[in-house]
Amino acid sequence: MSDEASATFLWETSKGRLCLAEVATSGGYHVRMCGDLSGVTPKAGAHVAKASGPGMAREGWRVVLLAEPGARVTAARFAGKDVEWTFVRTLSPGMKGRGAYYVSLADRPVGDFEMTVEVGGSRKTERLAFG
Repeated sequence: MSDEASATFLWETSKGRLCLAEVATSGGYHVRMCGDLSGVTPKAGAHVAKASGPGMAREGWRVVLLAEPGARVTAARFAGKDVEWTFVRTLSPGMKGRGAYYVSLADRPVGDFEMTVEVGGSRKTERLAFG
């Protein structure tokens, strides 16, 4: 891999799709994908669902997560290690006002991804299986 700088963008379209773009600041590469999120819901009793990924990123792997309104991710772990994650923004009411999170992973994710989620002042651990 080169030392080329890159940027990641996440946005909503007027047609109810969530899009992700990863670009080199030099213009050397550009990856863009959009998806319909109407069927993205957490499993029973959970508050976070995978919206996109895992997919390759410029450096490693990435996942986009959606948290239900009132839920907030406070920590994330994969393979027993804390991982880098970013709260991107609260989506529009048309996207149910869910919170969008971008997660960076060094290695291809296989196994359980753990998130600490705060809901109504209580914290709990939720797991998503990647395989």
